[in-house]
Amino acid sequence: MPADPHRRVQNVFAWQRDLLGCFLADVEEAAAAPRDGTCAAADVRWMGEQFTADTRAHLRNHAVGAVRGHLSVAAEHFEVLDDLARRPADDVPVRVCLTLARTVLEGAMRACWLVDTGLDSKARVTRWAAALLQDAEDVEQATVDIAPGERLEIHDLAQELRLAGQGLVTSAGFAAKAKGGDRAHQTAQVEYEGVRSDMAPKMVDLTGQFLRAAPGFYKVTSAAAHTLSWAAPMDWGDDDGLVHNMAVPLLDVSDALVLELATYLGLPGRPLLLRTNNHRMGLTRATITDPHPKDRYADLDTYRERTRQKPVGGRPPGLTT
Repeated sequence: MPADPHRRVQNVFAWQRDLLGCFLADVEEAAAAPRDGTCAAADVRWMGEQFTADTRAHLRNHAVGAVRGHLSVAAEHFEVLDDLARRPADDVPVRVCLTLARTVLEGAMRACWLVDTGLDSKARVTRWAAALLQDAEDVEQATVDIAPGERLEIHDLAQELRLAGQGLVTSAGFAAKAKGGDRAHQTAQVEYEGVRSDMAPKMVDLTGQFLRAAPGFYKVTSAAAHTLSWAAPMDWGDDDGLVHNMAVPLLDVSDALVLELATYLGLPGRPLLLRTNNHRMGLTRATITDPHPKDRYADLDTYRERTRQKPVGGRPPGLTT
């Protein structure tokens, strides 16, 4: 690997993109036919005991489509980020890169939220119902500011979608808790047999759950995205800053996504995690200003122990480590 940190970042981004592309192709295949003993199969079995075939299809198809959509948007933003990182080091637009990285992070975290393997099937599927209903209601809200001459028909269609979503969720036995005041037609929470779900994840909570190695990364990227004054003078300072402020946290995001999807679907996650950690080691080994102990990235198990990330494997049966 080249000695120049900026060049190493460029190489790692390219390699990681290829690795994740192969992994996500396996995810698509595994999601189409969940393997016995996995969380995915447990969800299908649980829904079969609770709902009609039509309701099961709507809930699962929306969840699969939502995960696919989150990751597709994240991948598109990473492609642009990768292109920008190929510029000369002093020509990389820092705040633009951080804004792109925020979308990569958010897309991955939203996907993790939908397949959260720390939950049981009832809690996970309740999230799916909440996400379906949130999307239906968001479409209606998005039509509010359309030009009056075009708004009526589109808004009526969006309203029908929202009513259909609410009807599907409530007819399946979910309770939709309404918001107050002039937003009483919108949903605040969805509940099923005592299990509640918010309509959408809180990103700060999600990054704390899935990215314990870099909990401040979302705050930094959000500051750049929202043009906060303290983010305006932000700069890498040198190539080490590029490595530690963006590249390594994005590898942590990759780990979190792979770990959650591999566990949910029973895929072999550890080989990809080991490759990612090799990339992490390559990025950090030659940097001089690393604020962490040099052996923090020495191997995958040491890295996870130092950063308190959950171990790979063991949930569900079938995850090859």
